[in-house]
Amino acid sequence: MRLRETLLALITVLLVAAGCGSDEESDGEPSVAESSATEPASGAAEPDATPWDDIDLGSLTEAWGCEYALAASDDEQTIGVVLRAPTGTFDAGAVIDLADADWRGEITLGTNLFSEWCTSLLDDPERRPTIAAEAAVSGGTLTFTSAADGDGCGGPDVRASVDGLEITTDDGAMIVLGSLALRSPLWGCQAG
Repeated sequence: MRLRETLLALITVLLVAAGCGSDEESDGEPSVAESSATEPASGAAEPDATPWDDIDLGSLTEAWGCEYALAASDDEQTIGVVLRAPTGTFDAGAVIDLADADWRGEITLGTNLFSEWCTSLLDDPERRPTIAAEAAVSGGTLTFTSAADGDGCGGPDVRASVDGLEITTDDGAMIVLGSLALRSPLWGCQAG
């Protein structure tokens, strides 16, 4: 972007300098060359958009449970978040720093993101997950709003809230996405 601005400024200076040598009088209105340096041309490109610009964490209302993970997606399974715990037992009110190396998490964009979640069987090969972009969770605070029992599968839903969910993209950018509520209906269950 800076190279483009530098080139536009250089072209403007050259055009203004070329115009200064003309014998025509100015009518006081800025010439095209003068106005292009201070006003963006119509149709000028905005800064590059990223796939993370329009993430709506409030749309992640579908809960996915399995193993010791909290996972959610939107209805269409095009945005997904997964947070994996190092162990299965947490007291209600436990607060976790998601920057902790023991926790792993990611935000994924694509299609059919959870069609193979917690199963080794896929009935419809056309619905295999396709990942368009993925970023690692690098920060935020997770608070368990219910207890998590690591003694097996099939207990009550495990619930938690996340504040200040932060991701780090492939190019090293750190983006704070916000807050969301998570629920695992199958805490501790194994894929099968």
